[in-house]
Amino acid sequence: MVGTDSHVRDGVVTFATAFVVHKVHIGGTYFYVVKHENSRYFDLYSRIYREVELSIELARVLRDLFETRDIEIHIDAGNDGMTSRILPGLVGYVISEGFTPVAKPYSFVASKVADKHSK
Repeated sequence: MVGTDSHVRDGVVTFATAFVVHKVHIGGTYFYVVKHENSRYFDLYSRIYREVELSIELARVLRDLFETRDIEIHIDAGNDGMTSRILPGLVGYVISEGFTPVAKPYSFVASKVADKHSK
């Protein structure tokens, strides 16, 4: 499971991308990477698309490394709120790359794990 969240502060967008490994009945762990970019060009919708793009980039690496096709991309958007209008496009983007999309409220990798490290 891969997800990204972002936070804007002082003209800089901080993107945190997380990769969660979950073992059923055993537990799990996660890894993350933080990236800073100039926020001058990032409105809310552009940031959400960039979050999905970063998640897909990491998922491609993981797919090649572990030779698996069963990777979920957790999208930090849902059917309610401001991001609901772009959710179909985000889901289509993830599916077109060969991954499984997961939106809010079930996208905990983006909305909880990555969120923790994007602030």
